[in-house]
Amino acid sequence: MRLLIGTREGLRDGEGASLGLGGRSIRALAGRPDHAWMVVDGREVWRFKGGRAILAAAAGALSNPALTCALPSPTGVLIGTDGAYLRRLDGATLDSVAGFDEADGREHWFTPWGGPPATRSLAIDEQGVLYANVHVGGVLRSDDDGETWQATALDIREDAHQVIAPAGHDGLLLAATARGLAVSRDRGDSWEMDARGLHATYARAVALSESTILLSVARGPGGQDAALYRRSLDGGEPFERCRDGLPDHFDGNIDTHTLVADGTEAAFAGPDGAIYGSEDSGRTWGRTLTGLPAVYALLIA
Repeated sequence: MRLLIGTREGLRDGEGASLGLGGRSIRALAGRPDHAWMVVDGREVWRFKGGRAILAAAAGALSNPALTCALPSPTGVLIGTDGAYLRRLDGATLDSVAGFDEADGREHWFTPWGGPPATRSLAIDEQGVLYANVHVGGVLRSDDDGETWQATALDIREDAHQVIAPAGHDGLLLAATARGLAVSRDRGDSWEMDARGLHATYARAVALSESTILLSVARGPGGQDAALYRRSLDGGEPFERCRDGLPDHFDGNIDTHTLVADGTEAAFAGPDGAIYGSEDSGRTWGRTLTGLPAVYALLIA
């Protein structure tokens, strides 16, 4: 598999070799391994293309709050921030996405510890519909390139941590939430919750490997007794714990943006500083890299 790895100490390839930005924290990756967008130190936006990291928006052009996630879209790269805002990259500056600032229900967004909410993950489907996961504020949708945003039917109390819109599955959304997996087959107009077979429900990351859903869960925000599970997309059977080639459990979260899949290949970053890979949609796993600094994001192709 081809991987791009964003760590606390710079960018790495799937072999663990440095690709630049040593000593810098790669907080988010988006796009493809051969043309990626990166959030660096929560303050800068960089592009990785042609084997080179290129500054796209300098720190002086950016303002607080910190940047959290990224998404290439037909109308420009979207950047999520703390405080639950969106910015759009325009040249070397980040412009506010006013429609997101004005989204209905914003006054109800919160965090359990009393701090400001954050835009935690972003997704786009094959029809160009945009999705934003606010922590904690549910999943929002935009049908007009980000001009306006509406809440989907997912209750904000489900505490969503990641939303994805898998390619090749029109209308399908998958969300990792504090109560397990949330599934929508109508672009968020309705959702079904599933925690069957899980030893715990606090889910932080989700990916789709062909027709198999991969979901990371733990007993709480601290990542206690964390593990990875798999389930068919059709939902005919409950979740099955991934065991072959993996530790019995992890002492830390398999976090948002660190679980990825492409076809039958999948990978995730463990809190133990290792990358685990699978070639059979999560049935069996093996360590592909060890001894990495903390990993914050993966891209796969």
